[in-house]
Amino acid sequence: RKIIGAKYYRVNGEFPPGDVQSPRVTEGHGSHTASTAAGRSVRRASLYGLGSGTARGGVPSARIAVYKICWSDGCSDADILAAFDDAIADGV
Repeated sequence: RKIIGAKYYRVNGEFPPGDVQSPRVTEGHGSHTASTAAGRSVRRASLYGLGSGTARGGVPSARIAVYKICWSDGCSDADILAAFDDAIADGV
Protein backbone atom coordinates (compact mmCIF):
# COMPACT_ATOMS: atom_id res chain seq x y z
CA ARG A 1 0.00 0.00 0.00
CA LYS A 2 1.26 3.43 -0.92
CA ILE A 3 -0.74 5.58 1.54
CA ILE A 4 -0.25 4.36 5.10
CA GLY A 5 -2.16 7.08 6.93
CA ALA A 6 -4.10 10.30 6.43
CA LYS A 7 -5.21 13.00 8.88
CA TYR A 8 -6.41 16.57 8.66
CA TYR A 9 -6.15 19.45 11.11
CA ARG A 10 -8.16 22.51 12.04
CA VAL A 11 -7.35 23.17 15.70
CA ASN A 12 -9.89 26.00 15.96
CA GLY A 13 -12.61 23.76 14.48
CA GLU A 14 -13.74 26.43 12.01
CA PHE A 15 -13.50 25.29 8.39
CA PRO A 16 -13.80 27.76 5.50
CA PRO A 17 -17.10 27.45 3.61
CA GLY A 18 -16.82 24.99 0.73
CA ASP A 19 -13.64 23.29 1.96
CA VAL A 20 -13.77 19.50 2.14
CA GLN A 21 -13.26 18.34 5.74
CA SER A 22 -11.02 15.45 4.78
CA PRO A 23 -7.34 14.71 4.16
CA ARG A 24 -8.20 14.51 0.45
CA VAL A 25 -6.70 17.20 -1.73
CA THR A 26 -8.99 19.56 -3.63
CA GLU A 27 -6.50 21.65 -5.60
CA GLY A 28 -3.71 19.21 -6.48
CA HIS A 29 -0.56 20.55 -4.76
CA GLY A 30 -0.32 17.68 -2.25
CA SER A 31 -0.92 15.01 -4.90
CA HIS A 32 1.68 16.56 -7.20
CA THR A 33 4.26 16.75 -4.40
CA ALA A 34 3.57 13.16 -3.28
CA SER A 35 3.93 11.79 -6.81
CA THR A 36 7.20 13.69 -7.27
CA ALA A 37 8.58 12.09 -4.11
CA ALA A 38 7.09 8.59 -4.18
CA GLY A 39 5.30 7.98 -7.48
CA ARG A 40 5.45 4.49 -8.96
CA SER A 41 6.74 3.91 -12.48
CA VAL A 42 4.29 4.72 -15.28
CA ARG A 43 5.26 3.51 -18.76
CA ARG A 44 4.39 5.54 -21.86
CA ALA A 45 3.73 8.66 -19.77
CA SER A 46 3.42 11.94 -21.63
CA LEU A 47 2.02 15.42 -21.27
CA TYR A 48 -0.49 16.02 -24.05
CA GLY A 49 1.39 13.57 -26.28
CA LEU A 50 4.80 15.19 -25.78
CA GLY A 51 7.93 13.41 -24.56
CA SER A 52 6.65 9.84 -24.18
CA GLY A 53 8.66 7.74 -21.72
CA THR A 54 8.64 6.29 -18.22
CA ALA A 55 7.83 8.62 -15.33
CA ARG A 56 8.51 7.81 -11.69
CA GLY A 57 8.98 9.55 -8.37
CA GLY A 58 12.30 9.95 -6.60
CA VAL A 59 11.73 6.86 -4.42
CA PRO A 60 9.00 4.68 -5.99
CA SER A 61 9.09 2.21 -3.08
CA ALA A 62 8.33 4.95 -0.52
CA ARG A 63 5.03 5.10 1.33
CA ILE A 64 3.04 8.25 2.10
CA ALA A 65 1.55 9.55 5.35
CA VAL A 66 -0.75 12.52 4.67
CA TYR A 67 -1.11 15.37 7.19
CA LYS A 68 -3.35 18.06 5.65
CA ILE A 69 -2.90 21.41 7.37
CA CYS A 70 -3.68 24.02 4.72
CA TRP A 71 -7.12 25.29 3.74
CA SER A 72 -8.47 27.88 1.33
CA ASP A 73 -7.85 30.59 3.94
CA GLY A 74 -4.26 29.57 4.66
CA CYS A 75 -2.20 27.37 6.98
CA SER A 76 -2.26 28.01 10.73
CA ASP A 77 0.80 27.60 12.92
CA ALA A 78 -1.28 25.58 15.42
CA ASP A 79 -2.32 23.10 12.71
CA ILE A 80 1.27 22.78 11.47
CA LEU A 81 2.57 22.06 14.98
CA ALA A 82 -0.24 19.57 15.69
CA ALA A 83 0.63 17.69 12.49
CA PHE A 84 4.35 17.69 13.41
CA ASP A 85 3.50 16.26 16.83
CA ASP A 86 1.34 13.53 15.28
CA ALA A 87 3.95 12.65 12.64
CA ILE A 88 6.55 12.20 15.39
CA ALA A 89 4.14 10.14 17.50
CA ASP A 90 3.25 8.06 14.41
CA GLY A 91 6.94 7.37 13.75
CA VAL A 92 7.01 8.74 10.21
